[in-house]
Amino acid sequence: MKVTIPFVWLVLAVGLAEASSVHAERDLGAHARLAARHRRSPIEAPAFERRGNSSSNKRCKPKASPSSSSAAPAETQNKSPEPVQPVQAAAKPKTTSSAAPAENTATTKASGGQKLLTVSSSCGSSGATSDITSSSGPNGSEDFLLCGLHGGGWNPAHVTVNDIVYKDLNDVLNQKSNPFSACASFVQFFYQYGNQYNLPPILIAAIAMQESSCQRDQVGGAGEQGLMQITKDKCEGRSPDACRDPSFNIGKGASYLRSLLDQHGGNVLTTLGGYNGMEVGATAGALLKRPACWQPNFDYLQQTLNGYLQGHDPQGSPRLGVYHNYDKCQG
Repeated sequence: MKVTIPFVWLVLAVGLAEASSVHAERDLGAHARLAARHRRSPIEAPAFERRGNSSSNKRCKPKASPSSSSAAPAETQNKSPEPVQPVQAAAKPKTTSSAAPAENTATTKASGGQKLLTVSSSCGSSGATSDITSSSGPNGSEDFLLCGLHGGGWNPAHVTVNDIVYKDLNDVLNQKSNPFSACASFVQFFYQYGNQYNLPPILIAAIAMQESSCQRDQVGGAGEQGLMQITKDKCEGRSPDACRDPSFNIGKGASYLRSLLDQHGGNVLTTLGGYNGMEVGATAGALLKRPACWQPNFDYLQQTLNGYLQGHDPQGSPRLGVYHNYDKCQG
């Protein structure tokens, strides 16, 4: 059979198209691997699994965005973000998620009317206290939150969003002293995505405080972007400035928090532990053998649940936590 030049070109074109299709399929597989990110080794873990919650205990000290010396993206340079007045708490979200509405169903009231977490674990009762101390608060004692860490391995109780005690974000913003003043310009997005993903808005804001101190143009040591310090794979091809857009950034962070919560069967403790790079079964001895800046923040749960969610600054008085293992990591 006589092979013509057009026929040869046709064969080559088909071959190139098939190769391109295989490459595209490989790229799509990267998104499926994101769900397992909290199980990576510490060297591979994204920065939001490797960072503390304040300037005094961050593992990877964030650097200023290279795109602006004034920490404002190009489209907003030379002007500050317009403050957003605290909005009224949104109506109960309509969702198909298996998570229950955010109501405290497994709590009891102390004599002063304060709700307390009453869930128990293999380590005993929650040890919840009406007063916030360095090692306890309405969501239990730090020993309860870290049950098993100094024994056979971390094995916390199953605590859901329904169980935890928290304040309304707007109420906290209206306090004389509150830890979310830096978040005031973004409160509408915390409520928007709290509704969308059936999460307490104050929980999303607490993660933003843990990750970036609510600084919209924060850039992490490994290139993590914005308020929620989302990694490059979640920027969907956007430029760094666009990835730091508060609405987009908070939405992506809330979506990831929701996916982690679902993966953990609704357990808030293991979900927050996963955010912090700590796995069920981990022991303090093994974790403390890691370099200081690669250890999970042992005080993360205490600071989040008995600090930010109660409208209390974890670095205030009292300073929350008993480990302060991030104090050794300053750079």
